[in-house]
Amino acid sequence: MRAFVKEAFFALVRFSGVNALIAASGGNRAYLVGYHSIGEVGRPAYHEELYPHLTVTPAIFERQLRYLALHGHTFVAMDELGVSLRKGVRKPTA
Repeated sequence: MRAFVKEAFFALVRFSGVNALIAASGGNRAYLVGYHSIGEVGRPAYHEELYPHLTVTPAIFERQLRYLALHGHTFVAMDELGVSLRKGVRKPTA
């Protein structure tokens, strides 16, 4: 039941247009990219046996980062996000 409520909430947010409204408001935003585990198939990664769906291969990880770079994201260290926003870096992503 809890999973259903969670999925329903996120579906409502996704299709309600709230994201578009926030994007249209302008302003500076920082983006955070997080992964639970990056590892090769067959080579155990941290908790891969418990959560295999949370592990991506290095090839998929690289492809996803290339996609973000092609869509204007600038990768910065986490402690540089504030400075990047003040400098006007477009889509600072840590």
